[in-house]
Amino acid sequence: MRPEGATARELPQKVAVLGFARSGQALTRALLERGVAVTVGDAKPRSAFPGKEATELERLGARFFFDGPPAGFSDGADWL
Repeated sequence: MRPEGATARELPQKVAVLGFARSGQALTRALLERGVAVTVGDAKPRSAFPGKEATELERLGARFFFDGPPAGFSDGADWL
């Protein structure tokens, strides 16, 4: 069954998501489920997100930068 919304052909290969609040979490999951490589950055420390969402998304392939993303965080990303 194909997920609703954009197909893999219509999406970029790499996306940088800035912010890991509720919408950032949902966007990250949706992109990963469609085969997009995702890097996530947030100014807050990892401890600010006590749930298991970050760990689960890492297992699916997301890369995380907490405590403020480093310079060049979005380099190579097709979308920010």
